[in-house]
Amino acid sequence: MKPKPHPYYAAARLWVDGIIDPLDTRKVISEGIAAANHNPDMGFEIPIAKVKIQKSKIDSIAVEPKPKS
Repeated sequence: MKPKPHPYYAAARLWVDGIIDPLDTRKVISEGIAAANHNPDMGFEIPIAKVKIQKSKIDSIAVEPKPKS
């Protein structure tokens, strides 16, 4: 099993956005939800990744927007 890095190690390398003190978890989550509620709907759609495989190797990869329903 590989050792897991300390949260401060990950934060110093910007692998994470920040470290939340467990005592502040509710406050941080409620602030995030409040911010999301004030954000206008931008029409976010999850793209679809298509991978073309030929002869046991990846030939091409294309990311396309999700088709509108």
